[in-house]
Amino acid sequence: MKYPLRILLGFLIIIIAFSASILLQKTGYLTYLNGDMASETILAHRQAENHHLIERDWIYSTEIHTLHMNLFYAIAFFFVRSYETARIIGNSIVFFLAVLSLIFLGKQLRWPLSRSLILGSLLPIGISTLYAQNFTIGGYYIIHLPLAYLLASLWIRSVRESSSPGSIFTFLILCILEGLLSVRYVLCFVCPITLCCFFSFLMTKVNEEHPRYSLFVPSRYETIGFLGFLTSLAGYICAEWIYPRLFYSGVGAADSFHFRELSGEALADTLLAVGTDFLKLMGWRSQVKLFSLGGIVNLSILGVLILGAFILCHCLRHRNVLSVDERRIVQLVLSTLFVNLCVFLFLDGAYLNRYLILALIFFVPMLGILLQHVPYQRLKVLFILVMVIQTTCSSLLLFQKTAAQEAEHLERDWEVTGTLDFLSEHGYTHGYGSFWNVRVLEERSDGRITFTGIRPDETEEGAVISVVPDFIRWLEPGSASSLDVISDKTFLILTPQEEEILLDFLKYTQAPKLFENRLYRIYGYDSSESFITSILLGKMKLTGAEYLNGIYTIHPGGRMRIPTSWRERGQYSLSFNCLRANDATVKLYHTSRFELLGEYPMTDGLNTVRFETLADDKYFMILFENPGTESVQISEIHLSKPEQKQTRME
Repeated sequence: MKYPLRILLGFLIIIIAFSASILLQKTGYLTYLNGDMASETILAHRQAENHHLIERDWIYSTEIHTLHMNLFYAIAFFFVRSYETARIIGNSIVFFLAVLSLIFLGKQLRWPLSRSLILGSLLPIGISTLYAQNFTIGGYYIIHLPLAYLLASLWIRSVRESSSPGSIFTFLILCILEGLLSVRYVLCFVCPITLCCFFSFLMTKVNEEHPRYSLFVPSRYETIGFLGFLTSLAGYICAEWIYPRLFYSGVGAADSFHFRELSGEALADTLLAVGTDFLKLMGWRSQVKLFSLGGIVNLSILGVLILGAFILCHCLRHRNVLSVDERRIVQLVLSTLFVNLCVFLFLDGAYLNRYLILALIFFVPMLGILLQHVPYQRLKVLFILVMVIQTTCSSLLLFQKTAAQEAEHLERDWEVTGTLDFLSEHGYTHGYGSFWNVRVLEERSDGRITFTGIRPDETEEGAVISVVPDFIRWLEPGSASSLDVISDKTFLILTPQEEEILLDFLKYTQAPKLFENRLYRIYGYDSSESFITSILLGKMKLTGAEYLNGIYTIHPGGRMRIPTSWRERGQYSLSFNCLRANDATVKLYHTSRFELLGEYPMTDGLNTVRFETLADDKYFMILFENPGTESVQISEIHLSKPEQKQTRME
């Protein structure tokens, strides 16, 4: 086939791949949408609204998303309002960047454009549930593709003798950036490059004329690799030092690493899991008949692996058939697999099936190298044919399965949209609910209704209620848990199972049930202050005290303690009614050292204590004490944030 026709074919294949990707994203949207996915678009929507490149008022997980998928979703929000459409646009943009970076890598390897395009078409299509869930639809790690291929390209370019200082500088800058972004980039991409350079350093012969001098002097290739590791490490250290001072969370991922207890069974289980997930990633299907489309996919996977291994062994045995740059890519593939396997095997809790994808993304450029150096033409045709059968049939089966699941989730979505319509029609704009429910609900409402994440939490023995809602403070705005996040009416949304768990709390708050369907129950509250005060009082531990019909009685020598809880900085008012105050006091504590913020004597009648916290504090605590000889009765306890600055004690 002539070269222009090959390029045309490459463009045609990549257009088909992107079209199939978009169709799969639309078909699988309701099936795969979950709280983690929705959190990315919710964050992106805030960035677009606030015109922020990086959102600081956000509680991140173990990574700060400075250059992540949310940035591209935010760009899409400037043109569309639909969260689903923004997700598809953002995913497609980054897949396009991944293809461009693969073309750039192909240019370094002197590939024709048509080959890079055809290989790039493998990136957006979904051939397995594991890949579709985390890349094609979920979008979690798509951004790793362009950054990985760009790093490999700059590495290949910069280690050449003819490279300019600008190439080396660009490579080191990208290493710093990847260190700043996440320890995952350091482990998955920079460390394998360093390992290649390290083995090259060990295996290079010492100069016989100057053995002592040359023993410790690395070559240009090795020096650039070592510098890349040091700069990425410096970037990661800077992130660990800077980010805690700027953001709520998102750091400390490497601090959680520790070596696992060695056990032959545990190591074997991990290896077995990695091998099994590798087959699943390629599209392997269990419980399918041998003579069926699923059986054909499984047989073609075995064919691809066997033929690919044969071609790779041929290339490794005849190293001269590969160019220097191609050998480095093959070494990089093997090093990446080795480093990730070591992490999976020897670090506790370091393996999830989706992490395997990052260990294998360099298999795509290696596939181009193998196709270039197939020793026999018939073998090449057979390898391509088997691979086409595998990807095409597996993609069709995945789409068929996803389309069947869509019908089921569309029926369920009627319940979701009915719930959201009820809330909108009755003027509710913000509420509370469990993470996996409310993030999806917020995305499905296209941001019309926002939420704060809560979870059922067991209280201390002797507390007023045994199980109460509590804040998770995870993947949401930092202000979402504030006492005054909404002064108007709010709601608590629960599944039937969660309702059963929190039944005592619901009875305690006497909140009315506003809405009910098969999926959700909605309870109404006057304001965030009312709801959060109920949580605090429900957690209150009674020692020598009791609660009955809205009245707390503290017997002589007794106390009531609201356990430590997170409170944002600001001015507060604590009010309550008291009967037979005598010598009873209320004390306020803050900071991890439990410093006394204030101590106030109670008086009969209405008591109002006004105080101020100067910083966000997760150790805020309230203590009611009765050292007197008579029982004290307290009722109508309420914590609020007055709008105007007032004195600390009335």
